[in-house]
Amino acid sequence: MESKLYELTFILDPQLEQKKIDGVIQKVETQISEAQGEIVKKDILGKRRLAYEINRRQYGFYVYLLFNATGDMVNVIERDFKLNESVLRFLTIRLSPVAIKQMEKEKKHSLKSEETVKDVKVVPPPETEPEPVASEEAVANENDKE
Repeated sequence: MESKLYELTFILDPQLEQKKIDGVIQKVETQISEAQGEIVKKDILGKRRLAYEINRRQYGFYVYLLFNATGDMVNVIERDFKLNESVLRFLTIRLSPVAIKQMEKEKKHSLKSEETVKDVKVVPPPETEPEPVASEEAVANENDKE
């Protein structure tokens, strides 16, 4: 079966201990790697407010994974998520070739912009003496002369 690029975002119960959160993430990573999949990007977004309550929770712990795998592997991961009560929601998307090209284009663009920032030299402004500020007495004396 052909390996394809997938995005997986899942929300965990924020009341879990950090060890259990790490355990769920590690389990998904292990499932992907055991099925000859490859994790391209992992982004742990952390605890964030939900748009609406899910199971009486206002917050959730967000995790984003971008990975190569077969469709069968995705089904196994989703089945485990459905059985795991600590997973509030999940969404898996298979990326189209157009989306993959756009991601590569954005990646190249961000690398070019980083290189341009490194090439720019910061020139400090020339040192100039500050203009003297008129004191209240000087202004009062000028008004008296008039």
